[in-house]
Amino acid sequence: MRVPAGDSFDLIVIGGGTAGALLARGLAERTEATVLVLEAGPPYPRFALGAPLASYRLSRPWSWSLPSVPQPLLAHRRIRYPMGRVLGGSSSVNAMIAAHGHASDYDAWAAAGCDGWRWHDVRSAWDRVTDPQRKGSVPIAQPSFTAPFTQALIDACIESGLSRVAAVTGEQPGTCGTFALFQRQGERFSTAQLLLSAAARGRVKVMPHTTVRRVIVERGRATGVECAGPREQVIPARLGVVLCAGVFGSPCILMRSGIGQAGRLGEAGIALRLELPGIGENLHDHIGVPVVWGSRAPSPGRRSRWIPAALRYAIGRSGVMASNGCEGGAFLGEPGQSPDIEIAAKFQSGLRARAVEMSAIVMHPSSRGTVSVDPSDPDGAPRIDPSFLSDRSDLDRLMEGIERVREIASQPSLRSFGLDGELMPGATDADTHIRHHASTHFHPVGTCRMGTDSMSVVSPGLAVHGLPNLWVCDNSIVPTLPAGHSAATAMIIGEHGAGLIAGQVAAP
Repeated sequence: MRVPAGDSFDLIVIGGGTAGALLARGLAERTEATVLVLEAGPPYPRFALGAPLASYRLSRPWSWSLPSVPQPLLAHRRIRYPMGRVLGGSSSVNAMIAAHGHASDYDAWAAAGCDGWRWHDVRSAWDRVTDPQRKGSVPIAQPSFTAPFTQALIDACIESGLSRVAAVTGEQPGTCGTFALFQRQGERFSTAQLLLSAAARGRVKVMPHTTVRRVIVERGRATGVECAGPREQVIPARLGVVLCAGVFGSPCILMRSGIGQAGRLGEAGIALRLELPGIGENLHDHIGVPVVWGSRAPSPGRRSRWIPAALRYAIGRSGVMASNGCEGGAFLGEPGQSPDIEIAAKFQSGLRARAVEMSAIVMHPSSRGTVSVDPSDPDGAPRIDPSFLSDRSDLDRLMEGIERVREIASQPSLRSFGLDGELMPGATDADTHIRHHASTHFHPVGTCRMGTDSMSVVSPGLAVHGLPNLWVCDNSIVPTLPAGHSAATAMIIGEHGAGLIAGQVAAP
């Protein structure tokens, strides 16, 4: 499907992912503008991605599966980023954890110059998105299945001095429990469902399988987009363009549009239209390291049980297929402050057979990396360099996390469960283990940072500096990572951003 020649829309949204879906719906609700959503990936396949355990898809065809450059401090490994490439974005393929983080995380944004982004300001967006009384809200539910290992882990956390809460969200350090999930009756909930509902009501048109090469900028305004590939065409936008292509896509589209660092664009043979040196900078991510134990108890999710488990799920949306595989954990830190370490548990490990796994994850990493177009192929995959462990404090915190995980594993409840020896790191020293096994926990942010200083990319109103009708509204605008999971952050940004951008859009 192509947009008919000569047709145009008031607003074009690039990316129908977690934030983009909520943004497009919010713009349709708040304005009279017509909205076109262009998504590089396919439509949301509910039949394939709805069952949580079976649908935890971190590879193609529903993920970008982008590799980083080799990381010198992680044994020169390439770290793979499987961000969603499908309507609904990463909300269609992730672990569905509804953890928005600590209030002070958002207050820090405002303190750094992002007026209107305190937790007090954005909490209403979160409440609107998740309000069970509101038609079209995102459902949040407790896990409908809890593995024996998860329950033993929570009991062990309590024995180690943590407090149990009904749902672990990052709001309270020193707490443990099950994670609240973006699910309804045991089935994944993707923001694609909200976007398609908005499209069904009119004024929102969705075009999947459509890749945007660049934004067209004329006389200081965004006037449309140029699509790439077999659907190559120019689509005009009367009022403006919103980038929701994610932490890797949004900065690269800006660069291909001639917006960014002059030197970096020159290397790629791209003519400079507007210099914004902060584009592609400030990439950071939650880095974590797994600690693995043998288990005398067989995993309830082992593949030999998938046929009866699938039948149980098909009949009643219950059993292990309703699990995300990571049902419980804890946030560690000082009372009243944002948590500094998360512990996430899995009842089976992908690293070893007949094993369970607990990961220690750094919530406030100090390392910063970059993303840019590849000078040899600007239209190809981005050049991603997270520069993991470039700040020594991240390594120190991972080592602290390993010790905290071991402390929890030593408690009576997990000993009774049937842990059968520490397999990883085991006899390997923690430093070596981290360098060979630490990796992303799939929460990259920050490459179009919001702010008012010379290295920021967008204003607190989300407009690109120097281009008042070009906005960015996704996790790339995040100044610093919240101590939560980035799907929740993207939902807050999409909903809050819709109100901000709607107030700047002229009546068509």
